This record gives sequence, structure tokens and C-alpha cells, in this order.
Amino acid sequence: MGKRGHRGPFEDRFWAAVIKTDKCWFFQNIGRRGYGKILANGKHVRAHRLSWELHFGPVPSGMIVCHHCDNPACVRPDHLFLGTHAHNAADRNRKGRTSRGSDTAPKNPMRGEWHLNAVFKNADIIRIRERYAAGGISQQTIADHYGVLQSTISSIITRRTWKHIPPLT
Repeated sequence: MGKRGHRGPFEDRFWAAVIKTDKCWFFQNIGRRGYGKILANGKHVRAHRLSWELHFGPVPSGMIVCHHCDNPACVRPDHLFLGTHAHNAADRNRKGRTSRGSDTAPKNPMRGEWHLNAVFKNADIIRIRERYAAGGISQQTIADHYGVLQSTISSIITRRTWKHIPPLT
């Protein structure tokens, strides 16, 4: 057994954590920014980079592994391409994923209901805030209704999360 209970070669653990769909191949162990991550040879590696290396070999110096599909959890090799940080930024801007947004794309498609792991829709957030603001209902009751923790509802109500949804008027 290796470090922290990880068993077997990292390649076996890599494939055990991949869910293949008709579109993307999702890596299940997700880090803070939505990218898959795995412990390989004693250090954390982004799963899409490891997928590239398993299929095509080492990533050349100065290059990064980018996604055609814009899904950071995807490890499907034909969805990946090599580029520089400048290429990746240009791709992001061309697709309207910049923090400034565009007329047709959300400001950040990985935020809110567009996030791969989102539990709520934007309408749910508005409804939660309205119900709580109207009074007569506890955060715990709302949490029980949605099957989440009370602290999740508190973060929504106090706007620690879901900040992009405008406050109630």
C-alpha cells in the first residue's frame, strides 16, 4: 500500500476514477477549480494532463494541456490539445468564457447552475432567498427541503455563495 492508503499503480487508480459518456470522460476526483486530480508518484497531478501523457507522451516544456470541450473534469484524449497559456486565454476569450463575459455567454460558465457539480438552479437560489426573507421559515427547514446542510442555505442567504445572483429588490 502506498501513501495515504492509495493502492496500486496510479494508472489503475486513474482509470478506476474515469466515467465514460458519449461526450466527455469525467474524472471523479475533483479539485477546487473543477479539474480532476490524482496522486501520482507522490505528487498531485491534474488528471487531464495525466491522460495526455498516458495517450500521447510527455507534455513539451512551455506547453499546457487544454480542453476543446471546456470541461475541466474531462480526460477524453480527443477533447484535449496542447497550447501555451496565451493560446488557452485566446480560446477562452473566443468562446466568451472571459470574466468580462459576452452578450451570448455567461460571465463564468463554471459558476452557479453552469458548474458541473451544481445542486441548485439560479431559480432555486432566488426562491430560497425569497422564502427566507418573507419570514416564518427556518434555514434548517429550507435545507431539509433541498436535502442540503443548513450551512449551505446560510451561505446562499448571506451571499457568501451564489454572489452572481442579484440581491432581492
